[in-house]
Amino acid sequence: MLIDGILHCYIHHVVQTATKYANLAHRESATSMDMMLALKFEAVNFQERPNLSGQVALWTEFVQSEEETPNSDSDSESFLEFCFIDPEDINDPKDKLFASDMHEIHRTWDEWAPSDKTQRMLKELIGNWSENFSFLL
Repeated sequence: MLIDGILHCYIHHVVQTATKYANLAHRESATSMDMMLALKFEAVNFQERPNLSGQVALWTEFVQSEEETPNSDSDSESFLEFCFIDPEDINDPKDKLFASDMHEIHRTWDEWAPSDKTQRMLKELIGNWSENFSFLL
């Protein structure tokens, strides 16, 4: 289904964005707050990604061809301490802009007015997630 492809593509970009932010902060893995920042960042920027329709088509194909596999749950989780990156500590101009954009989107999230139905849906879902899992942040 197309919606599965869109959601898989969105989550793929969220994970990439969270990982990039965590790497810039010199953390070995992403924290729940890295993920929250990435969810917000991608809600605002996801539809602007180059060749998005091609990416969604590939994810839709993948989802349709994927067989259900058992999940391996791990009982051991380690929680890393989150801290915002200081963009001034980043040398690469593109990475500095990326970190600044992440912070700005997070700072203005409550005031952000989505411009279309997809962005409104993502903002509502992220808001629900924030309320239900705030203990992780």
